[in-house]
Amino acid sequence: MPRDRLAASTKVLDSAPHEVPLLDSYAMHTIQRGGVSIEVFLEQVDEVKACIQDYRSSISQLSQLHSSQLRTTEESANAQVAAEIKAKRSETTALGNQVRSRLLALNSQNKAARLPTDEFTVRKNHLLSVQRAFGSVLQEFNLVEKDARERYRSRAERQYRLVKPDCTSEELSAALDLQQGSQVFGQALISSRQTGARTAFADAQARSADLSHINETITELAGLMNDLATLVFEQDDAVRDIEANAVSTEKDMVEGLGQLSRAKRLAVAARQKRWWCFWFLVVVLIIVVAVVAVQDSTNLLYRDLHGRKPELVVGASGVFLELDDGRKILDACAGAAVASIGHGDKRVIAAITSQLETLSYHHTSRLTNKAAEELANELVGHRPGGLSHAIFLSSGSEANESALKLVRQYFVEVGQPERVKIISRHNSYHGNSLGCVSLTGIPSRRRHFEPILMKNITQVSPCYPYRDLLEGESDSDYSQRLGDELEAEILRLGAGTVCAFFAETVVGAAAGNLVPVPGYFLKMREVCDKYGILLVLDEVMCGMGRTGKMHAWEHEGIVPDIQTIGKGLNGGYQALSAVLMQQRVVDGLKSGSGAFANGQTYQSHPSASIEFVTEKTTKGTFPASIPIALLLDDAMYNRGVSAYSGFGKGTRDGVVGDHILFSPPLTISQEEVETIVRVTKEAVADVFSRPAVLEAMKQ
Repeated sequence: MPRDRLAASTKVLDSAPHEVPLLDSYAMHTIQRGGVSIEVFLEQVDEVKACIQDYRSSISQLSQLHSSQLRTTEESANAQVAAEIKAKRSETTALGNQVRSRLLALNSQNKAARLPTDEFTVRKNHLLSVQRAFGSVLQEFNLVEKDARERYRSRAERQYRLVKPDCTSEELSAALDLQQGSQVFGQALISSRQTGARTAFADAQARSADLSHINETITELAGLMNDLATLVFEQDDAVRDIEANAVSTEKDMVEGLGQLSRAKRLAVAARQKRWWCFWFLVVVLIIVVAVVAVQDSTNLLYRDLHGRKPELVVGASGVFLELDDGRKILDACAGAAVASIGHGDKRVIAAITSQLETLSYHHTSRLTNKAAEELANELVGHRPGGLSHAIFLSSGSEANESALKLVRQYFVEVGQPERVKIISRHNSYHGNSLGCVSLTGIPSRRRHFEPILMKNITQVSPCYPYRDLLEGESDSDYSQRLGDELEAEILRLGAGTVCAFFAETVVGAAAGNLVPVPGYFLKMREVCDKYGILLVLDEVMCGMGRTGKMHAWEHEGIVPDIQTIGKGLNGGYQALSAVLMQQRVVDGLKSGSGAFANGQTYQSHPSASIEFVTEKTTKGTFPASIPIALLLDDAMYNRGVSAYSGFGKGTRDGVVGDHILFSPPLTISQEEVETIVRVTKEAVADVFSRPAVLEAMKQ
C-alpha cells in the first residue's frame, strides 16, 4: 500500500544525521554579511514554525467545514457553510503566503553563510541522502494523495447525487471542487514545505562562515522533512475522515430518504424547476407579507385567522354578490340559507326604511308595537298545527336558547321541576350559545367548551338512512329502531326526569340535508307523548318555505310542541328569529307565574346537499387531512359560484365525512340553476383529479 511505502521512506529521514561537531571559534559567530546573529536566526525559525502550525490548523478547520457541508441538506444551512468555507479559504491562503514569505526572508538573510570544504562534503552527502528520502516521500505521498482523492471524489459524487439526483455535470463538478478544498490546501502546504526544504538545502550548500549556523539549518531541514511526513499522514487521515463522514452521511441520507420518499416524489418537480420555484416563492412571500400587513390593519376579528383574508363585498342584487375587484359571485347558498328572496329587494328595503322612520326601537317590558303584532298574527294567527303564540328574537341561537328555557320553565310551572334532562341527536347543529352548543352533536363545535357545557343533555342517533339504514331494512323498521333507541335513552336517564327532545326536522349544515324517512317523526312524536316529553323542532335553516311548505314538519304528519325559526324568516334583511309554541305551553306558563323569564334587548324588534365518498358501495370517507368540502368550495368560488361547505368535516359522525350544501334564493332563475350545476360539475372534476384525492380513493 502507498501508505506503507511512505512510512518506510520516513525512516530514512529519521536516520539522517542531524549533529555535526561544532567549532568553538564559530559557535557564537555573527554572520557579517547578513547582519543577523545565530540567536536571532533561531528565533525567526521558531516564528516560521508557529506560522506553519497556524497554517496547518487553518487547513484542518477548512476540512471540517467541508465535512459539515456534506452533512447539510437544507439549502439555507448549506449556503451558510459555503460562506464560512470561502472565508476560511481566504484565511488559509494568507497563512500559506506568510509561511512562504518568511522562509524566503530567512534565505535572504543567511545566503552568505558557507561551510569549510571538508565539513561541507560530509554534510553534502548526508543532505543528498535526505534529499533522496524526501523525493521518495514526495513520490509516495503523490500516490497516496491521488488514490485518496479518487476514492473521496467517487464517494462524494455518490452522496451528492443522493441529495440532488437531478444535478447537472457542471453543478456536480463545482460542488466536488468546493468540497475538495481541504485537499487542495493540503497540497499547497506540502508544496510549501518542499520549497522550504529545497531552499534550506541550497542555503546549506552556499553557506561556509559558521558551522553552528549550518548545523541548525540542517536540523531545521530535517524538521521540515519530518513535518512533511507527518503532514502526509495527517492529510491521508483527513481524507479518510472525510470519506467516513461521507459514508455516514450517505447512510443517514438513505435512511432519511426512505422515510421521506413520498415528500421527495412530490418535490422532484419543484427541484427540476428550482429557479421557477424560487421566484414563485418570492412572489408568494411578497403576497403573504402584503396580506399580513392588510390583516394587521383590520380591527375586525375574522372567523378564520389562519386562512386567507375574506374578500370584500361591496354590493348585491338578486342572486349575485359584487366584490370590490368587480367580480360577481352567484350566491348558491343564499349566505347560509338566509337570503331566501335574493339580495336587494326594493320592496323589503322600503318597508324596513318606513318602519325605522316610524319607530326604531322600544323595550317590551310594558310596550308592544304594530309590526310585531302583525307578524305574530301572520305566523300563528291561523293556528298551524295548534301553534298559537310567538316571541321574536335576533338569531337562531337566541331562539333555541329561549326554547331551552321555555321547556324548563314550563315543567316548573306545571309542578314537575324534576324534569331537567334533555335529549338531542348526533350530527346536529343548534346554534352558538353555550346552551345551543350543549345541544349540538358535532365534536369539533364542542371540543373547546366541553368542561362548561350542560351535563344534563345527551344525544341519540340521527335519522341518517344513507349510512345507517341496514340492508333489507324498511323505512318503518328503521324508524322503529330509532324510536326504540330514544325510548331506551329516556328510561336510562329516568322517564320522569326528561323534559324535551330536540331535533332538526331536516338537518342542514351539520350533515348536509338529512331528510328523515317516512314515519320517523311519527315514531318520535309517539315516544315523546308516551313519556310526557315536549318535542322541540329546530327549523331555523329548513323552515319558512325552504322545503316547499311553510314548515318542514308539515311533510311529516306531526306538529311540534315548540318550534324555532330564523333564516328564512328575515331573508337577511333584519336580524330576526322566533320561537313558536302550542297553546298548552302558554297555558302552563299562565297556570304559574304568568310570565316567561326571557326578556332580551331586541326581543320583538320593529336546501339541497351533495355528500362525497371515496367509493359509493362502501361509502368510505376521505381522511381528515383532505378537506374535500373546502377544496370544492374554493374550486366553485374561483369559478364564480358560492356554495356552503358547512363545517368542512363531520358529515359521517361529526369528525369525518364531506358535503357541500345548496340553498339558493328561492327567486333563482332556471338559467342561474344551470350555472350552479355546470360549475359544480367542473369543480368536482377538478378536485377529484388531484393526486392526493385519487390516492385516497384507492385506499
